Amino acid sequence: MAYRKDLCAILEREFTLRKKRNLRYSLRAFARDLEVSPSQLSLMLRGKRGISTERASRIAQVLGFTTNESEYFRALAEAAHARSSFERLRAARTVESIRPAATDGGFQRSIQVRILAADVDEAHRMVLDFCRRFSERFAARADGEDYGLRFDFFRLERPAE
Repeated sequence: MAYRKDLCAILEREFTLRKKRNLRYSLRAFARDLEVSPSQLSLMLRGKRGISTERASRIAQVLGFTTNESEYFRALAEAAHARSSFERLRAARTVESIRPAATDGGFQRSIQVRILAADVDEAHRMVLDFCRRFSERFAARADGEDYGLRFDFFRLERPAE
């Protein structure tokens, strides 16, 4: 049953984050965004209604989860609500192998940035500029959400002169 609690905790965390961004955001609006009825969402949050793997995949897509987060969320749903004990056991193993990627019942948001630069100095300047702009933009947000940044570097080949 711990999988059901983890699943509910993720949904509750996502709702709380959205509520912090917009104080008028309601469960009805969250249900609309998740493409489920408000009554179904209420039952899911209380752990009274299961979430199919298909619905879990759609919810993960709507919430913008990464590939690993989506797999974890779908595996949680399957571990908690699959009809066959074999499917629940298989999903539970998947959950346990992915679990370290999740933090505090939710996910750390990650942003991937691709840097196209001619040399190391230029790439370094671009990263510093991005971090400065990123911190200015997100410092005003009071939701306390943590972001991980991932930079991919590509060398810009300049034509021979």
